[in-house]
Amino acid sequence: MIFKSHFTMATRMLLRSKIHTCINILGLALGITCCLLIAFYVEDELNFDGFHRHTHRIYRVTSEVARTGMGVIQSATTPTRLAPTLQATYPEIQTTVRLYRKSSIVMRNVRAQFQEERFFYTDSAFFEVFSFQLVDGNPAKILEAPFSVVLTQSTARRYFGDKRPIGEVLRIDRKFDCRITGIVQDPPNNSHIQFDFLASFTTAETREPWIVNWEWPPIYTYLLLRQGGDITKIRTGMPGFVAGHLPPRMQGRVSFDVQSLRRIHLHSHLEKELTPNSDITYVYVFSIIAFSVLLIASTNFINMATARSAPRALEVGIHKVFGARRSQLAMRFLCESVLVVALATGFALALVECLLPTFNSVSQKDLGWRDLGYATVFLLSIGVTIIVGVLAGIYPALYLSRFEPAKATRGISFSHQRGSTRLRKGLVILQFTISSILIIGTMIVHNQVDFMRDARLGFEKEALVIVPLREIDDQRNHTILKQNWAEGAGV
Repeated sequence: MIFKSHFTMATRMLLRSKIHTCINILGLALGITCCLLIAFYVEDELNFDGFHRHTHRIYRVTSEVARTGMGVIQSATTPTRLAPTLQATYPEIQTTVRLYRKSSIVMRNVRAQFQEERFFYTDSAFFEVFSFQLVDGNPAKILEAPFSVVLTQSTARRYFGDKRPIGEVLRIDRKFDCRITGIVQDPPNNSHIQFDFLASFTTAETREPWIVNWEWPPIYTYLLLRQGGDITKIRTGMPGFVAGHLPPRMQGRVSFDVQSLRRIHLHSHLEKELTPNSDITYVYVFSIIAFSVLLIASTNFINMATARSAPRALEVGIHKVFGARRSQLAMRFLCESVLVVALATGFALALVECLLPTFNSVSQKDLGWRDLGYATVFLLSIGVTIIVGVLAGIYPALYLSRFEPAKATRGISFSHQRGSTRLRKGLVILQFTISSILIIGTMIVHNQVDFMRDARLGFEKEALVIVPLREIDDQRNHTILKQNWAEGAGV
């Protein structure tokens, strides 16, 4: 009942000062909107590859290779024979998965052929380890047989339109056929494994049996530990494993390590990464920016509340004359603050809904309320309302509630006291300092991006065409191709 009375009085006071209330709500709403948008980004970065069911038991094996004249190269790839040898050596490993990326020409017919850069050969345990969602097909069997291939939904539409492609045949590299055995949803944006085709690894072994060796080609190797398996045993046992299994010519030059799947996107910066990774530094920077923007909005709220101390002094004095205690007045002012923040939070949620498509376009992500979870959004909104409301309103509440009745009723307030003036000036300086840092930083980044996009490179990049020669015959005849192209008009 007491809280209802406080909020009723707070509502009346806010409606009485409409302009002041609107400024406060708009300022806080913009701050909370920026904070929420950045929270979406940070949450997505921290939960990269977190959608897999066994994410905390999945590890990737990396390698260090000492090359003459090149020093030590840290790579995300490993030899082909490593995965089965590790599984046979360590009982802690439940299963292993290899990914062999090979640029391939895929043909449905003469008119429908594409050079596919996201074509992978992988083991049959792929869907046991990773939780990519199958739309059509049996996950236990679709990659078992040689010459079987799985397509993503977008790739299936590109080749077959709305037709069900299961059982259809695609010709690979103009040399052999693969039968489509499954359709999988496109990999989410927060996955470091991005593919369009998954062909059975037995296909690569059948076509190119020489690939199963200790040197080449480069393979991405993943481990799924058993429940309760200790990765430390595998990590500490790697020197002995190398000494016991690798050929003598590789001894002392090659070593292996393991890294958690969840740490790849933000903490791994190796050669031959499967996809470009981000950096944990960006997460820290954006988190600081979000906190700074919210701090600016809260500081502005405090300044505006204390600036209105003179008009509120008479009100406080009359309440105290009629017996109101300081704690009651402080609670009332806190209720005002929480109510303003609640309205600002509601407005901010609406702004986030409107700005998310643009934000996704700029950040190249696919973020939505579902990523945070509706329950999380609700609890986060309540938490922001209470925490920001109390923190932003605690000083105005304590400051305004301490006015002395005798002085307040005679129109003498504490608005010009030295302590209050110093605090307000300090808050204004802090507010402008943070704002200046953010504005200057934004301008520097903007200018750098403009420079990278528009800098003169010494050639006309719009008129330059790069033609990859992936076919062996084209590579052998590159001189003839070059001469023929040079004779063409416009070259």
